[in-house]
Parts: sequence; C-alpha cells; structure tokens
Amino acid sequence: ALNGELDTWEACAESLRESSLNDPFETDALIASAKMAKVFGISVGDGVVDAEEKEGKLRGAYEVVQYLRKAGYGQRPSVDDAVDAMRGDEKFRAKLTQFAKHGLDRHAEFFDAPLSEAEVLEGHSLIMRGLRGADSLWRRCVPDYDHTQWVVVRVGGARRRLAGDCGHDMDFLVTHPQICSYARLKPVLDAILVGLNAERSSVDYGSGQQDLPITNYGEHVGSVLAQNTPEELYNVPVIQQIRREITGTGSGWQHWDHLARHFGVFHTKAGKRRRRIDIVVSSHLEWPFALLSWTGGKVYNRLLRDYANKIGCSLSAHCLMTVPADASSPRLVPQETHPGTPVPRTEE
Repeated sequence: ALNGELDTWEACAESLRESSLNDPFETDALIASAKMAKVFGISVGDGVVDAEEKEGKLRGAYEVVQYLRKAGYGQRPSVDDAVDAMRGDEKFRAKLTQFAKHGLDRHAEFFDAPLSEAEVLEGHSLIMRGLRGADSLWRRCVPDYDHTQWVVVRVGGARRRLAGDCGHDMDFLVTHPQICSYARLKPVLDAILVGLNAERSSVDYGSGQQDLPITNYGEHVGSVLAQNTPEELYNVPVIQQIRREITGTGSGWQHWDHLARHFGVFHTKAGKRRRRIDIVVSSHLEWPFALLSWTGGKVYNRLLRDYANKIGCSLSAHCLMTVPADASSPRLVPQETHPGTPVPRTEE
C-alpha cells in the first residue's frame, strides 16, 4: 500500500495471504476490524472508552469482530452483522460502550452520504459562536484579548489533504495564541460545547480533558503570554508524562495524544441529518505538533514518528523531545536543547 500498488483492503489481504508468515484467518479479522473501526473508535484496538465503562466492555473494533466470529457471523463480519447482533443478542449489546451503541444505531445516517461543504461550515460556525460567546471570560483572563486570533482549522485526514466532499465526519482543531494555555484548555472546550448545544441535540460519546492531573504551573504557560522557559514547562502534566514514558521505555512515546477533545454528534440544518463532530483543543505551544498529528494520515504519522525515534527523538501530538542514549533526562526541542531559540511558524 505504501508503494501505491495496493489501493483496497481486499488487495492488501490477498497480498498478505501470499506470505507464508501470515495466517489468512487473522488477515480476515484485521480487514474486518479496519472496516468497522470508524464505528467503534479512532483505534482498531482500544478505541474510545470512558474510564467507568472499561470493565467488561468490548474495546475497539478488533474485540467486536472476535466476538461476532465466535457467535457464528463468519470470518469477516460486517457492520450490518454487528447491528443485527446488537438488536438480537442482549449479551453483545451489554458489552458495547455507549459510543459503540450510538455508532451502530446511527450507522446508516452517518455513512450513507458524504459530508457537504455546507455542513462543515455549519459546524465551524457553531464552534466560533461558542468561543465568541465567552468573550467576557477571555477578557477577564487576558485584558488585551484579541477575538480575531481564534484559529479553527478543519483537520481529519482526507478532508484536509484532498479537500472537497469527502469523509463522513468533521474534525476541527482549535487554538488561540493568548487564550490557549495548558491551564485554559478545559474552559475553551466547555465554551465550544455551549455553542454546539445551543441549538442542537448533541450526543457526547467520548469527551476527555487531558487524562492527567492539574498542577499549579501558571495560567499562561503554553500561550504567547508566557516565556515558556524550561522552568515554566517542567510542571506541565503532559510533558511530565511524556518524559516519564521515555525514561521508562528508553524509546519514543507512542501513545495517543492527551489533547482536550470532544467526540460527539449534532444535527445539521444543511444536511438535515446527524453528523459526527470531533473537536480538539491544543495549547498554542502544541499547535504545530497537534496539526501534524491530526492531519495524518495514520501511516504517515507512524513513519514520521519512527523516523524521529531513529534520530534519537520522540515526536507526539504535543512536542518534540530527545530520547537520550545514556541515563540523562529527555529534553524538549528547542526549549531545553537550544534555550532562547525562536520557533519559526505560521498557523499552517
């Protein structure tokens, strides 16, 4: 597929079957899981599962496929098979997360027709309405707050890379140079949800606010209002987490990001149907890394992060950090490796 020679899952499967190193039975499971992953999560594996929902649930498309195969739905069960099982098998339904149930219940509505540009613009407008609706709060936080500096960019793979009417959900990445510090990500996300819920029936199927403890690291750190020195950044929870992961494994940080996010559904006026909307908020300092990660695609991100590992670094949706060959502490690039060095950037 990377060489441009295999452009379908079926072609990839046939190629794998020709290898003596591959089990055809497992190939079918992986192909079925990949096709079903959009319904069950951002990952073929764990997907999106609320902490209180993890116990006893099928986490991700692969576990769902394995359950359906044991239940007699064949080697490569489809989404229609999952819908059938959800309606007729109480045990299966009980094992589904709330997110998976919503995905199956509304599968046809979500995926029968690609998004139109009007629907995407409608989602963008609702996000801006929520952000601007909190202008008084932002002015209390930052007296010289500039409302024109909000950045709301459409991301999510194909829609950004190829443009046009492609994709079946809308993904937006949000930041502001003054407002979006590490400490203010949750208030920004909350303001967006107020705007989204003002006129729409929104279903939340996987919100998260940095699954990390909040500590006192300064209200402006991560925005342009802080110097973002190594001393200021040291206590930021996500940076501490990445540093611990690198120190513990001796390799690059491979986990999914901890950006503030909301995965939900809202009813569009333009399309007159429910659509998925994924909203991610990053601090201004994280923006280049978050934009790269959420633009994708997945294979490109994996190759790029693998390259970073090969040159002794760890690339994530948050930062670039060194992976020392000795026992020294990982360092942020360039804040700790080249202190005082400006980072050339635009919002693209």
